[in-house]
Amino acid sequence: MLIGLTWALFGFSTHLLIGMFVIGMYSFISSFVVPFERGIMQANVNQEDVGKTFGLWNTTSLISVQLGSLFTGFLIIYIELIYIPIIFGLLEVIFGIYLYLTLKRNNI
Repeated sequence: MLIGLTWALFGFSTHLLIGMFVIGMYSFISSFVVPFERGIMQANVNQEDVGKTFGLWNTTSLISVQLGSLFTGFLIIYIELIYIPIIFGLLEVIFGIYLYLTLKRNNI
């Protein structure tokens, strides 16, 4: 959720230094998330399936980057470029809240 929030904040930045600061925050927060999620996957997946799980994770990540770029390209046609980080950042925050509440409700 913090990653989405910093990405949305980047959309509101109007000065180069503020934008650099917000992107720095985005990178800093992202550097904590990736090792944490990888550790969870490695601890909760059978040892025989760890390679398959990481392969699927990496493939899914790469596909999502390409689809996100395609979707962003179509959106830029209809709305201004400055709104793209705001829209995607807020969507990420909403999805993060939904995922958190779903996992909490199911005691996962």
